[in-house]
Amino acid sequence: MLTIGVTFFLRKEGGSIWANGAVQNCVFLVQLLRAAGHRVFAINGGDGVAPDPALMLAGTEIEFVPLPDVVDEIDVLIEAGAQVSAEHVARVRARGGRAVAYRFGNAYVIDAERVIHGKPAGSIFNGTVFDEVWTNQQHVSTCASYWETLYRAPVRVLPHIWEPLFVDAAAREMTEGLVFGYQPRPGPKRIGIFEPNINIIKTSILPMCVVERAFRRRPDLVGDVMVFNADHLKEHVTFNHFAASLDLQKARRISFEPRLKTPYALAKYCDVMVAHQWENGLNYAYYDALRGGYPLVHNSDLLPKGVGYHYSGFDAREGGDVLAAVLATHDGLHDDYQRATADFLATVRATAPTNIEAHERALAGLRGTAIAPSSR
Repeated sequence: MLTIGVTFFLRKEGGSIWANGAVQNCVFLVQLLRAAGHRVFAINGGDGVAPDPALMLAGTEIEFVPLPDVVDEIDVLIEAGAQVSAEHVARVRARGGRAVAYRFGNAYVIDAERVIHGKPAGSIFNGTVFDEVWTNQQHVSTCASYWETLYRAPVRVLPHIWEPLFVDAAAREMTEGLVFGYQPRPGPKRIGIFEPNINIIKTSILPMCVVERAFRRRPDLVGDVMVFNADHLKEHVTFNHFAASLDLQKARRISFEPRLKTPYALAKYCDVMVAHQWENGLNYAYYDALRGGYPLVHNSDLLPKGVGYHYSGFDAREGGDVLAAVLATHDGLHDDYQRATADFLATVRATAPTNIEAHERALAGLRGTAIAPSSR
């Protein structure tokens, strides 16, 4: 058994769990490590004192401690949700411990946009010496070499993990008589687009083009289209002219909405989720939609064949064809779809034996890593 510290960033202003994939990642990692039999400290490195209720951490048995209180007990320190100081990492390593930078986001793109567009700084390279960088397959292409170069440490690819913890809790708390889960029914289908529109990795522009192509082909099948996380874009001149050029807008079928809890938005407003990403093909929003049996039209090459409905890259024409077929035929295939998605979701569970074993192998390899920093 190891004593492991995993860092979180609790914000003073709080925030919803549905807008915070980093917190979800950290929770699932803690669950995995505990399932593997390790003692795990959840370390709060943020400016908040306690988790906001909107983070839905009640019942997770995760209690937060400051790093100085436990730094001398830790065998492996994992910088995940919050940055740690070089001094604390050095203190762990001086005792024979190990330090890992677990990177969940597409740091290369995010950092490049911060620099190019003058956005506020985020995590910075502060001279911390890590033994390894851990990440998921979706970030290898853009970020692996970036991290290896700057951290002078090897990058290890681990499975993307998830639990239905939050989506199931949200489903249990539904009000207004809502039921989370796809309901086959005749007639036009309501379509939801959930991209965060924070950076270039995931925006609503291509999904809007996909729905537009389907609408031009089969307008009788397309119901209301709701673009979430987009109310701040409505007055942007470029976005406004883009949206105004769509037949969807001219027919008043499309609207631009604020951020809502994903399960609630799906239950109340949507029958189908249309998604697009760029080098970010593993996504909790996808898993949550699949948990509810909702048809997912996506361009991820990292989801197995048969999970959701796939179109290629930035090909809105193909995406529109796929979506039109989904709107016309999915209800007759729904039972098979649910079985395929359930089989897939079982493989990404944080408590799945294969995922626990992969992290155990990483920990075993880490313990054999030399303390001296790599010269890579």
